[in-house]
Amino acid sequence: MAETPIRIMFQGKKHDGVLLDGVSAQDHFHELHLSDGSVSKVKLVATGVIKLDHIEDSLGFPTYLLQSSTALSVVQGPTPENESTH
Repeated sequence: MAETPIRIMFQGKKHDGVLLDGVSAQDHFHELHLSDGSVSKVKLVATGVIKLDHIEDSLGFPTYLLQSSTALSVVQGPTPENESTH
């Protein structure tokens, strides 16, 4: 696995870390049923992971930062009886 050195702001300070290549995940959508009758699907899309150098949690595990974006699609529009008239 290739690693690219990177310097990033984290908790108000600059830290060294590595951008990890080969991010792989099972993409699952979460289906949201909203009160207006609409249905949307949303998922988090991981675009990168940064492992910070020399920063560990209380159990000694390394700190990772997730670079991501959110994908949202409307599966079903609002139902007429639940649409508000603003």
